[in-house]
Amino acid sequence: MIEAINNPLFDIDTNFYHYVSARSKAHALKSDSHLIGGKLDYAFDGDTEYRQKLGGMFGMTKVLKPVFAYIGETYRMAFGSSAKAGSLKFSAAYEVTVKCAERLNMVLPTVCVIATSEKIIYSLESENINEPCIVISSGLAECGDEPLLKFLIGRECGRIQNAHCLYKSAAVIYGLAGNDSDRRETLTDTNIKNSLAQWYRLSDITCDRAGIISLDEPSDYVKTALRAISVGITGIYKDENLSAEKIIDGYEKIHFTPARSISLDSSYSDLYRRLCCGLEFINCEVLYNRRTDAHPTVSHLVNKQAMEVRCVIISEGGVK
Repeated sequence: MIEAINNPLFDIDTNFYHYVSARSKAHALKSDSHLIGGKLDYAFDGDTEYRQKLGGMFGMTKVLKPVFAYIGETYRMAFGSSAKAGSLKFSAAYEVTVKCAERLNMVLPTVCVIATSEKIIYSLESENINEPCIVISSGLAECGDEPLLKFLIGRECGRIQNAHCLYKSAAVIYGLAGNDSDRRETLTDTNIKNSLAQWYRLSDITCDRAGIISLDEPSDYVKTALRAISVGITGIYKDENLSAEKIIDGYEKIHFTPARSISLDSSYSDLYRRLCCGLEFINCEVLYNRRTDAHPTVSHLVNKQAMEVRCVIISEGGVK
């Protein structure tokens, strides 16, 4: 009988978050030049912390079991009813994806175009998928709006690169994201449900940063994000009565306020705060370390740590 202390099985890391993260980065990163402490330099700290929390929660394996089946089914349907984008077919979407992958320093994902006039885009990646892919509707792939495509495809590249796809799909089938018609399962564990909903909200901050990195002009972030609302991108933003002027005016008040004094009233919705977090990233040195061809709009850039402190406060609605 082998004594427990000598059992090599106890040396195996069974943390599900570690597995998903390692597997995704194995084929999502070209190099580790933009990793800080094992995490991507642009990833929102709140996002990665909640994903770690989710991966270690009791009962998560059971919660994710139908998610793997959903992803596999969606993947098969996407490939079976789509055309693969390339240099000859749907070349605009393909070339945008090439540029986004280059700017994010990641392996190029497959782009599947489904024939529909709806504005749809999402990404798929899991252990039962050979290669990550971005699924985009022909109505969006052929929209002719290159900045919008770079932002939206860049966001989905960010989802793949940051190992979001599994938990994003979980949020969809449990009715915490996307449309009500996508809901397939009921999540009774309140702790997991609340944590998954909170992670999904914070994950969009990371994805927006990937979209910002992908834009030719990062300063176009707000107006490009608002265009995503106006054209009705399914599952990206909720339609709110926001204008670029309103957002930037509100952000200016936040930007010149010390972090310890930030306090946001109810007029700052979740989307409003999320856009403000994106504007904080535009003033961060991480962006320009990646995009040496882009020019800052301010004379002084903040470091990653200072930006994250402000983004955590902004995303939570101010200092508690």
